[in-house]
Amino acid sequence: MPISTTKEINEALRKQMVSASSVKISGLDGQDSIAVGIDKNVKVLVDGKAGDFFGALNKNAEITLKGDAGNFAGYMMSEGKIFIDGDAAGMLGHKMGNGMIVVSGDVESLGNILGGSLFVKGEIRDVGNAEIQTLDDNEKEILKKYNLGETKKVVSKKMEYRKKEVFKPVVSSLNDFLLLKRGNETIREVDTNLEIGKLKLKTPMFLSPEKPNPGFALGASESGTFSVCQNKEEVDAVKNTPVVVRWPVFTDLSIGDAIELLPADFKEVELLKEVTEHKETIIVRIPPFDLYENVKKAVKAKPDAIAVDCSYFPVIGVFGPALKALDEAKEKNIKLLIIANLRSAEDAVKALAFGADGIGFFYNERNGDVQTVSSEISNFINRMNEEIKTIVSSMGHDSIDQLNKNDLMALTYDAAAVTGVKLIGYDRILPMWE
Repeated sequence: MPISTTKEINEALRKQMVSASSVKISGLDGQDSIAVGIDKNVKVLVDGKAGDFFGALNKNAEITLKGDAGNFAGYMMSEGKIFIDGDAAGMLGHKMGNGMIVVSGDVESLGNILGGSLFVKGEIRDVGNAEIQTLDDNEKEILKKYNLGETKKVVSKKMEYRKKEVFKPVVSSLNDFLLLKRGNETIREVDTNLEIGKLKLKTPMFLSPEKPNPGFALGASESGTFSVCQNKEEVDAVKNTPVVVRWPVFTDLSIGDAIELLPADFKEVELLKEVTEHKETIIVRIPPFDLYENVKKAVKAKPDAIAVDCSYFPVIGVFGPALKALDEAKEKNIKLLIIANLRSAEDAVKALAFGADGIGFFYNERNGDVQTVSSEISNFINRMNEEIKTIVSSMGHDSIDQLNKNDLMALTYDAAAVTGVKLIGYDRILPMWE
């Protein structure tokens, strides 16, 4: 099999697995996300050095690597076997639920192992939340079949967590900014459609709830948008596409049109692209801290959208560093989404004028049956979208895509300094932004 990019290697691998029960890859040279998400009972032999996420999401295959592996080998595997005839880097077996990993060489560090069997012949430099146990007779016999002698058995410790509320949601207000109205009283038709990858939405709004609720999913879908789903019940409630699922809370990637994730490593984006055969829209959710650097890293992963989670952070501080990183990367195809506790259509329009392509509303729990909650959500989205259209029309635009910072005026010096918007009375941007 000729060696090339990760995508080409995995495509060739999938084609061979259709008719072959044994596949070999030779000459691997550090590519990430190789032999991932395999759900067939096949044997895969890989010769060379593997990058990060080798054998991740394995469901059934027996995968052997004749060489070293990078970080996150065996990530979230649920069944099958992985043999690494070499060293493994950090976070080995992170979030694995079942299956078996055997490493003949040394291991830099272990991940958060949830289940399954993990055996290491060499040195483990950082055990993490795991502990070393003695092999039983049955395990010795199993490893003997693979010509493995003295081997350490690694098992996860039972961890107890106590939930403690450290952060409180922030209701974001953009009252320090004024929208400039330029149009006449004639109400024009305004285009509020938004495309994110393959998703086609009727509104720039979507829901990013903290906890699952089927009523959110149903109400959003009836309004031409989405609520990020976290379980099967929510997915089943969606009447219209798109279905957007939160990874890894929801692990069945055969369901859905898009994936939202807060990545453990930005290379996880490539992993999900490979597992879904590049068919699903990828939305990367990142915190608002170290935003400039994080957006730069996220852009390199080439998701369809970057969503900045401002649910616990004032939204006013995110646009400058996020847009600077996107502009420097000259990346025009990645959408910028803002998840915030905005409460008015006027603030939503201001966020769009700052540079956001879409706005996620951070909803907490809602009481009531599915239909009651759905009706509340649908009415909220539809009402907000109509108000957005009215405001945008009064500003002289016929599309939300035409909104920009020239449609805003800062009412305070601090607001102008943080955002680069013209200061009222000064009528231009502050010198620091020139």
